[in-house]
Amino acid sequence: MKTIKMKNLVLTILCLNALTAFSQQLGSYSHHSFNTLVVNPAYAGSREALSITTLSRAQWVGFKGAPITNTLTAHMPLRNNSMGLGLSFVNDKIGPVNSTSVSIDYAYRIRFNSESGLSFGLKSTAQFTQINLNDLVAIDANDNMVTGSVRSQFNPNFGLGAFYSNNKFYVGVSSPLLLQHDLEVQNITTSQALMKRHFFINTGTVIKLNSHYSFKPSIQLKMVSGAAPQADFSAIFTIPANFELGMTYRTNDAIGFLAGIIVNNRFRIGYGFDFSTNVRTGMNNSGTHELLLRYELTNRGKNAIVSPRNF
Repeated sequence: MKTIKMKNLVLTILCLNALTAFSQQLGSYSHHSFNTLVVNPAYAGSREALSITTLSRAQWVGFKGAPITNTLTAHMPLRNNSMGLGLSFVNDKIGPVNSTSVSIDYAYRIRFNSESGLSFGLKSTAQFTQINLNDLVAIDANDNMVTGSVRSQFNPNFGLGAFYSNNKFYVGVSSPLLLQHDLEVQNITTSQALMKRHFFINTGTVIKLNSHYSFKPSIQLKMVSGAAPQADFSAIFTIPANFELGMTYRTNDAIGFLAGIIVNNRFRIGYGFDFSTNVRTGMNNSGTHELLLRYELTNRGKNAIVSPRNF
């Protein structure tokens, strides 16, 4: 009996650890430079078009309970591009934990000229978290500690951000979730499952190599208390026939490649693959796949975009 109880205790601890890993680290994306609105509300409206982006990320394929992330963002400028309004949807599932957040993003932009401006943004978020212990296999089918329980929780939140961009460079700083919340499992509240406050710095540039080729390096730095800072580096080359090829690297985590097709000035397709450089995770999965689609509806009238938006 003691052995069975001990095994059930281990299962509960594993569940809490999965929750801790999820809650302390917001999702990482290989296409971080194309999914900026998720972490920075000041990005809303910056592309001067109705911009809709979907991203689907299947991490550590072949590893049961591995993270699966889906995002949908839409944003557009208002009032002669001086303001921006956006909507963000993020769903994360890792093991027994399923979290869905819906955010409204507002940005106010100070324009310096036709190609540059500084924006300040506010993100208002409703976050729903569900912990389904039925997804775990219990040693004792009658043990209520790990069976027959679905815990749901709602938390409001808000975030702030700033974003500067011109046609060749951008930099942003943000904290998308400023409030910290405890999460509960089976009436146990644990500070180790606290939803931590995250801070992001994003920057990138475009370098024209000649009339046909360009180089776009970018960096995203993520900081959260209780964990080492994590940096995502990407380097993308645009080549003739509207193709993009690049590499991505995440510190102490993964390395991979990116590929994209610019179908036309409205539609873009991106694919990313990376594999873990961490010995403990890299030997137990078949890598991570990420698919990105972006569609933009531009104004063809007098307020149409004069210069292309590189970011």
